Amino acid sequence: MKQILLLCIVHCALCINLNAQLLYEISGNGLTKSSYLFGTHHMIAVETATKIPGLFRAFNDCSVVVSEFVDDNPEEMQRQILAASKMEKSIFEMLTLDEENLIDSALQAELGLSLANVQYMRPNIIAMIYETTVYERVLKQKSDDMAMDSYFQVAGAELGKSVVGLETLEQQMDMLLRSIPLERQSEILVETIRKANNIPSENARLDSLYVAGDINALYDMLVEVEDMTEAEKFLLVDERNIAWLPKVEEYIKQNPCFIAVGALHLPGNDGLINLLRKTGYKVKALKDKKTREHDN
Repeated sequence: MKQILLLCIVHCALCINLNAQLLYEISGNGLTKSSYLFGTHHMIAVETATKIPGLFRAFNDCSVVVSEFVDDNPEEMQRQILAASKMEKSIFEMLTLDEENLIDSALQAELGLSLANVQYMRPNIIAMIYETTVYERVLKQKSDDMAMDSYFQVAGAELGKSVVGLETLEQQMDMLLRSIPLERQSEILVETIRKANNIPSENARLDSLYVAGDINALYDMLVEVEDMTEAEKFLLVDERNIAWLPKVEEYIKQNPCFIAVGALHLPGNDGLINLLRKTGYKVKALKDKKTREHDN
């Protein structure tokens, strides 16, 4: 299972509009060479990257690829996700009878599984699997291609670049699955099922914002679409950005880095763009097809 977020596949016919609002150059504050910050779409088709001006030149100019976590061992990754998804109590202890029937019917219709089959799986995982399945059914295709985040890791390794992470998979699983109380996860699952008809349109809206490079609007939509509280948004996005900043600084001071993380981590007061600027770096959006010459 690849990294999980609500953002889904961007329609390739619209990708020509992608621009440098997703790609930023980091310079100044004593750096001898520029690094680059790129906002990814975790489930995007890899070929979309070819539509982003200057992206591959930036990638080629860097000797280190920095991702949220290093995805280099699929078997171990699957083992950790399965381990993190398990809970000791049954989901039936957290639902009313009406909620049980609602979720059971939805899971059987979309996944061919009963609620009893997954009763010891954390509700957030159930919700994510259900949501992805609904979207793929409506879209009538599956996101079987390598995710963009994984692509840059694989391409970097093949080109002899170092590949490093900002957090471990275990830390990411703790954040997604263990940091939110199970009762709250159950509420989110129920709301996901009840609003299933909205999944395609909400994702289409998210897709359009990503295509337009409107990362600020994407960030603002997070609470609305995910039914998140501000505290939950801080936990899932901003708190991680703050924790990542020292590592980002460590990496870019040593080597020119291509930093590819989810687009939601770029904007906002505690987004990586603003955090880097407050630390003293110049963070410049690359708006043209030409990337400027770098100091050597």
